[in-house]
Formats: sequence, C-alpha cells, structure tokens
Amino acid sequence: MELCMHMAWQLTLNEINQGCNKNVVMSPISIGNALNLLTFASMGRTLEQLMWFLGAKDLNDLKAKSLLMIDAGAPIENNNQGLFLSSLNTLWTNQPFSLKPSFKEFAKTVFKAEAHTLDFVNQAEIARNEVNLWANNATKGLIKELLPHNAINKETIFILASALYFKGAWLNAFDMNRTQHKDFYPLDGLTLPFEMVGDFKGMGDSLESEKVFVSKILHGSFIEVNEEGTEAMYFTIFDLPATCSRYEPPPLPSFVADHPFIFMIREEISGVVFFVGVILNPLYD
Repeated sequence: MELCMHMAWQLTLNEINQGCNKNVVMSPISIGNALNLLTFASMGRTLEQLMWFLGAKDLNDLKAKSLLMIDAGAPIENNNQGLFLSSLNTLWTNQPFSLKPSFKEFAKTVFKAEAHTLDFVNQAEIARNEVNLWANNATKGLIKELLPHNAINKETIFILASALYFKGAWLNAFDMNRTQHKDFYPLDGLTLPFEMVGDFKGMGDSLESEKVFVSKILHGSFIEVNEEGTEAMYFTIFDLPATCSRYEPPPLPSFVADHPFIFMIREEISGVVFFVGVILNPLYD
C-alpha cells in the first residue's frame, strides 16, 4: 500500500510539474488492486519486475497485502451513520482470448473480480459502452465515461477495471452558516515498472497469450466534500450546590483553506488509503 501511495503522489507531482493548475484526486487502493491482479497474471522477468516494484517478498506476501486492501474496501451500507462504500473489480476479454481457469478462479476468489467476454473487433463501440456503463453504475454516476472513443480496437485483448465508491457524512458536521468565501492563494510521468511488451502468459489459455502487453493505464476519480451532515443544537446547564452556572462549550475548530492543500480518505483500522488528492484551485471541479 505504501507503494501505491508513493505512486499516487508521484503522479500528482508530475501533474503539478507539467503546469497543471487543476485539482488532482486519485485512488491508491484502486490502482493497487489493478496492479496486484496484473502481477498474478505475469510470468518470468515481468513478474520479477512487478514484484520488486510493488515491494512484495513473494506471491504469498502479495496475496496477503491484496486481501488486506480487498477487505478494507468490502461493501458497507450504514444509513444511520451516512456511510456507503463499495468496491468492484472486473475483467473483460476479447472473444478469441480465453482466460486460464486457474487465473479466472483466483481473480474471482481473491479479488472478487468477475470475468466477461466481449467482441472487441466487430463490436468495439458496444464493448466500450458496456465498460462505461459498468463504471457509471459502480461509481453511482460520478464517472460516466471511463473509456473514451476509440479506446477499444482490434488490438485490444484484455481490459481490467477497478472501481471504488465512497460516501460518508462528517462525524461532527460543519455549520453551513459559518462557511465564508475568502481569497485563495494558488501556486504561481509515471514510468511503468516493466517493459510494454511484458510476459502475461499467466492469465491466458490461448496462443494469443504471448502477444498480451499493457498499452494503457486509465484512472478516473471524483470526490465532493461539503458541509452536509447532522444538524444539531444543544444547551446544557449544570446545577451545582450553592451556584448555578451555564456550561460554555469550547470554541468550534475552524478549517481555513486559503492555499493549496492535500487530503486523503483513509480506513482507520487497516490504514488503507481510499483517496488522496491535491486542491490547487477551488474554482475547478
């Protein structure tokens, strides 16, 4: 997980160094799940490089770390506390390309990833729409088009997607009446750990397995933070012997966001980071 955090920060810094003045948000756990599953599909030198890059001692160590992230992202729906969490991993393969039963079962058992077959050659646009519909449903409509036009072509063999949706209310809600608009003072590449033509014969059960390589890594994240939460007002009086005094609560803490800042959403018990981002300009979404 530390590696995924480092990678997310590196990607963020790359955006800033390239002159990006928009806000950046990424999901280290989503990136990690995808890379971990890809590692179990690799062999030979590609496996060695990915294992080194992910900081795993061996496949058992990587499996344990993967299970930790999968467990941290297990579905939660608690309307009483305003918490909703869902995590999905899915595979799509081109019709002539078949997955090894062992890899297919492993992906389903460990990563909860279902495998589907589509026609990337003759029905590329239909396949793209199906993947985008999956992303739209998995993120409750926040990411509507994960794959742009022409993202799928006759060379596409395998698509791996990982999505995470989180919605939570503040434990101590912000008072919207205390929110003030003031001045904000803004600031005046990821290198793949393996060669593009890697060895991913560990996933395929056909001759085309030797042709599989990573051509694109697409990552989309969305986050909205506001003051919404439980609205409450209370008044407490202590009735003490010989005196009567009103309890004055301590002043409410303030959050002043008048310059670029970083943030993260982290699962408290496991320490797994769901989202990390940088706010460079509050005028942008």
